[in-house]
Amino acid sequence: MIETAIEICSKSLSETDDDNLMFGATWLTADLHHIKSSISYERNEENHGLALSKTAKSIRESVSEPGDPFFEFWLILSDGQISLSLMAEGRAEEALPLIQNLLDYSQRPIEDGSSFPNLEVFLQNSCLCYLLLGKLEEADNEWTRSEGLIREQHGEESQLMATLVPRKNLAFTSDCGMDTNWRAP
Repeated sequence: MIETAIEICSKSLSETDDDNLMFGATWLTADLHHIKSSISYERNEENHGLALSKTAKSIRESVSEPGDPFFEFWLILSDGQISLSLMAEGRAEEALPLIQNLLDYSQRPIEDGSSFPNLEVFLQNSCLCYLLLGKLEEADNEWTRSEGLIREQHGEESQLMATLVPRKNLAFTSDCGMDTNWRAP
């Protein structure tokens, strides 16, 4: 079904000169590639959707206006998806700078005073990345920040709090015997 939608977008792009339609079809094509990437990741397929995530980002870049906050936001989120695929491929050292950039971006003030969406999830991804790299103190710090943010913004009884991996289940000690060369099967 996704392939059919991509074909429809491609056909639309080849048959129009309307800038709005071209932008919409291009943006939708990027969204569809992100969906394919997520499916590939969840199915534990080869490359865990990495190539598809990179394609989606490239498509977005092709229609983005440099310096525009809207486009900047979506490009940085694309890096977040790329980082997940990199971690699943056992390439956490490549994922870390992307995650750190996402965290830096997400902590910038937003004009309307609201907070950046999903910061707690990005912190959890950062925690996972640090665990994979064997940087246990940093992982513990990110987990603690994520827990505090969830508790503050969503409450003790929230769905996010319920899905947060309990600290006691994470190995934050150097003698945990964790395989830092882990790679998704």
